[in-house]
Parts: sequence; structure tokens; C-alpha cells
Amino acid sequence: MSHHQIGTLIIGAGQAGLATAYQLGRLGRDCLVVDGNARVGDNWRCHYDSPRLYSPARFDGLPGMAFPGDPWHFPVKDEVADFLERYAVDLAPPVRPSRLGSRRSSHVRRAGSPPTLAPGR
Repeated sequence: MSHHQIGTLIIGAGQAGLATAYQLGRLGRDCLVVDGNARVGDNWRCHYDSPRLYSPARFDGLPGMAFPGDPWHFPVKDEVADFLERYAVDLAPPVRPSRLGSRRSSHVRRAGSPPTLAPGR
């Protein structure tokens, strides 16, 4: 088993996690993003059909990427999910899916210092 030391571990590939990963990358810092969903954006896709953002698209972008489409459109959940997935592919470091809370999850193990991320069993 190979070990790779990571400067920052980001839990969650939502808006905040992806934006943080982008900014750390701009600063030359390595990081790893882990998320409990199979695909980036699935935390939006799993909701019922009616959710929309309460702000127009012109205010919904993330650092380095504007939200696509009409700037005065209020995006629905699937548009947000697709935007997050595209952002992760284009601008953020790779996201590692992790079934947190299951027996096959990745977990952080502290064996002294610093903590290490190890695959679950």
C-alpha cells in the first residue's frame, strides 16, 4: 500500500468544499476532497424536483467559474448539481467518493502526527 501525504483534507464536495479546494490549488497547496456521494452534485440531485436557488445565476458562481445561462434565471436543483460537477472536473482537484459511515469508507487515522487517510475494510 502506498502512502501520499496530503496537506489538507476537505470533507464534502459541495460549494464550500470545491471553492476551498480551488483556492488552495491557486496557492500551490495540495489537498484531497472526499465526498459521501457517488458523483459530485448528488447532494442536490437527491431532493424532490421543486428546489431552486433563491438568488439569480449571476450571484451563484464559484471562484473561477460563473454560473452558466441567463444571469437573472433562478437555477433549479439539477442545474446546480451539474454546475458543481463541471466545476469539480474543470477547476478543483479530483474528488474521491467515500461512503462515510459505512464499513467500506475511507477514514482518517491518527497514528502520531500527522493524521493519515486509510481505506476502510
